Amino acid sequence: IDAALHDAEDRIARALDERLTFAAGLPATAPSYRSWQEESSWKGFAGHVGEAWADFDTSILEPMRIWAGKDLGEVRAKTTTLFYPFGGPDFVTASALFPDASTIVLIGLEPVGNMPDFARGSVKERQDFFTDLGTLTSDFLSHGYFITMHMLDTYSLGHLDGALPVIGFFLKRGGCSIVDLRRLAPDNKGGWTDTPYEPLIKRPRRPYGVRIDYLAPGGSSVRRVYYFSCDVENSAFPPDSPLFRFFEGLGKLT
Repeated sequence: IDAALHDAEDRIARALDERLTFAAGLPATAPSYRSWQEESSWKGFAGHVGEAWADFDTSILEPMRIWAGKDLGEVRAKTTTLFYPFGGPDFVTASALFPDASTIVLIGLEPVGNMPDFARGSVKERQDFFTDLGTLTSDFLSHGYFITMHMLDTYSLGHLDGALPVIGFFLKRGGCSIVDLRRLAPDNKGGWTDTPYEPLIKRPRRPYGVRIDYLAPGGSSVRRVYYFSCDVENSAFPPDSPLFRFFEGLGKLT
């Protein structure tokens, strides 16, 4: 077991993991992050979300975990892939209800967005990012769900432009480690391309997505969370569409 955990730790994408750690208001170890952690915007964000996360875990997640442990035992045992439609970036609820699912698939109308590029940003740009992420996550941590119009208003400001950093926030606050990050887009043959993460300069047409490979706390097996920005009304989601076929290819879903 120790050897398996050691091998798993070797697979962690350290630079990516550090970036999302810092973005989640948790201390990162690289020298540049230690410097940025002295900025008032990060300190304020880290302090606020730290308290809000603790309250959220006690008042919302823990009752959810207790209920799911009692009432979802049979379906949990059969679940390897969990499909959470219309959940947007709400990874944390899916993970709390089905903590052993090796694959979680999230979909929503919200754009995928980009990772924050702290190294290229100014003090003001980092401040704007943490202000907007704080607004968005505070809404969720207070209610246990996102208020769609508030979320879209926040995205429209452009400092936090989609679901990706929010999913990263939940992963890191849940103690996960990031292994890989891939962009997903339909190809011209009706399938999907899977490419290493690069920032998006222009938002693609839906559907498109992202896949984050991660390790759960203390785990040695790589898990995956997918997020697709997509429209699943009938006209946009026929059985021969790339996204429909992608979901079919995942096998049995819960």
